[in-house]
Amino acid sequence: MVFWSSGCSSWTTAPESVSATPMPDSDAPNYEIVAIAETGLSFDVPANWQRLEPIWAWSPEIAGQARVAVQWEDIQRPVEMEAAMLPQNAVTLEAESIELSWGQGRRYTVEVYARAVPSRGKESAPQVVAVESQVLIAVVTDSSRRVFDLYASARDAEERSTLQPVLQRMWTSAQPAP
Repeated sequence: MVFWSSGCSSWTTAPESVSATPMPDSDAPNYEIVAIAETGLSFDVPANWQRLEPIWAWSPEIAGQARVAVQWEDIQRPVEMEAAMLPQNAVTLEAESIELSWGQGRRYTVEVYARAVPSRGKESAPQVVAVESQVLIAVVTDSSRRVFDLYASARDAEERSTLQPVLQRMWTSAQPAP
């Protein structure tokens, strides 16, 4: 099975490496904890959202473009986490630093553009195909640097704004295995 997201490489995953535990919470929406065994990362997602297998993504609509997701990659210097994780065909609209007890990172808002297609003599404006909020968190150990990318992706900024509370809950609840 392959884990993939726009602008990044592929990673092999195993579907049996996830476990979900309902959280006792009376808030709407209800959340559950998802743990990805191969990374040791756990975080909250809405319990009634559909997982878009084989990737680690969830959506309120199974056929919808709006989704939250997580991806990761082990990188070596001099590769920066932005070059490894942000879509290559994107423009950064805003960025800010974040800190968690277990890692440091940055939160980005990006517009993702359709790849340019050569046309005969016509110049066309690039088309925005998605607006994303990306939270990149780097975890450095003695031997490696793993970058987690928790993100929300939607067709436009308005739809993405509806995903913001879910993404906020996702990255603030994220915890590595002890």
